Amino acid sequence: MSLLAQLNLVLKYSTPVGRAWLPILFIIRVLMAFIAETSVWKDEESLFVCNTQQPGCATLCYGHLHRFTHPQYWFLQLILVTAPTLLLMAYSLTRPEGSKAACDDWIAMESSQEGKSFSTKPLIASSISKKYYILSLLFKLILEIAFLVGYWYFVDFHVSEQYSCKNYPCPHKVECFYPDAFKKNVFIIIMLSLTGVSILLLMLELILLLTKKGCK
Repeated sequence: MSLLAQLNLVLKYSTPVGRAWLPILFIIRVLMAFIAETSVWKDEESLFVCNTQQPGCATLCYGHLHRFTHPQYWFLQLILVTAPTLLLMAYSLTRPEGSKAACDDWIAMESSQEGKSFSTKPLIASSISKKYYILSLLFKLILEIAFLVGYWYFVDFHVSEQYSCKNYPCPHKVECFYPDAFKKNVFIIIMLSLTGVSILLLMLELILLLTKKGCK
């Protein structure tokens, strides 16, 4: 409840669009990434096979194909995209009002351990200016776009059932076979769509705030 109270103050300048982003899109993406990691991408490397018995060839081909697995990339994306909001909460607590609230809460906890009666209040962050909230939105938008571009370099937009590999120690060009390609592509499409929706919502909220149509 304390974290929710802090988040509510940090998001005091957010529009209804921004308030929908965190509970809806973020939670859905976390759940989708978790399901993908624990079911579709589970034991993926052991199921990745190549038509050769050369030791180390299949392992090298799998590593060449994957700098990141898709779930690893999605979790990294979610952590970094939510980082501006978390940093904003941390900044609000370091301000004089937030620091005093933290001190009062610590004193109350110490009194509890000594058996004294007291009334507890949630740790409240001090309010922040509108420009900091707009900057956090801008950073989130840049990160979302950067991770979308990063698909070209770190993971694929599409998973093929068959993959050709020719690298040492493979003796020649070998064919490798990717497990559950159809299921993986379904998850990739869903996560790409959610990233696109997130970008649109962030852009819309920035427009509303910059045109002074957002509500506090």
